[in-house]
Amino acid sequence: MGTTPNDPNDPLARQLYGHNWKSKQIAADARERLDRESDKSNDMLEQKAVIYARVSTKKQEEDGESLEYQLQRCRDYAEMRGIVIVDELIEGGKSAFHNRLEDRPKGAVLNHMLFNSKEINTVIFIDVSRMFRNLGDAVDFTDLIIKNELYLHECNGSGELDLSQPNEWLGWIMRAAMACHHSMEKQARAKAESKRRVMTGRAHTSACYGLDFTDRKNVKVDPIEAEVIKHVFHLYLVEEYSMQNIAEICAGNGARGSKGGPFGKGNVNRILQKRDTYEAYGIIGSNAQRFIPSFKMITSSV
Repeated sequence: MGTTPNDPNDPLARQLYGHNWKSKQIAADARERLDRESDKSNDMLEQKAVIYARVSTKKQEEDGESLEYQLQRCRDYAEMRGIVIVDELIEGGKSAFHNRLEDRPKGAVLNHMLFNSKEINTVIFIDVSRMFRNLGDAVDFTDLIIKNELYLHECNGSGELDLSQPNEWLGWIMRAAMACHHSMEKQARAKAESKRRVMTGRAHTSACYGLDFTDRKNVKVDPIEAEVIKHVFHLYLVEEYSMQNIAEICAGNGARGSKGGPFGKGNVNRILQKRDTYEAYGIIGSNAQRFIPSFKMITSSV
């Protein structure tokens, strides 16, 4: 037997209007509205996620062990939490210290899916260092996550992060800062070692493009060749040109080899191999891939 509009045993009636139902139509409208709101809440709570995994060196990428561990850990976590996995983004051989998230190929895809197409609302990763090793990048991304009310899950950390809470926000940013600090220490050690090898004569730097080691205690930087070096790193790291194409572009803009000969692919290869040395002497910075040089000094020498 069905309940009447004024039936005190109708729990929905008591919840919405007490016992003062005016008609069956009011009851029907109230139930329909409640169902709509319930469906809307369920849609908002559903988390559609992307797993983001990253390694910073080609060797790690080829070995695959680190990537597979990250992926499996994140898959298990998503299954345990009942989160729907839409895609898995695997970033191989990209440093999070030298490359902001949007400058990494898969990071750019992640940004688009979160903030542009909005086909996902959740990111799952194993820990903050896989996402960020650049503090400014972490802060900017976190701000967007909070504004768009999106979800982050750090499997090896505290799980789901509610970054709108001051304590959780602080803990997250502190972990990002520690990851950044670790990378900065590593870079500083590499630069110091590069200088030490030059000073002690252990490094083969007698013919290093852009640098004059005649006096090892007073190494001189060739300003014209330094511009070529900056451009080589920009074309390789940002534009992702091949070494042959880089050589042709630089030669076409007046670049010459270290002994005045043609500037070729071999010159590009040797320059790229000495990144630590060029960072140690300030020709390029640790964010060299974001530096866009000009060819004014190069063309002036032709």
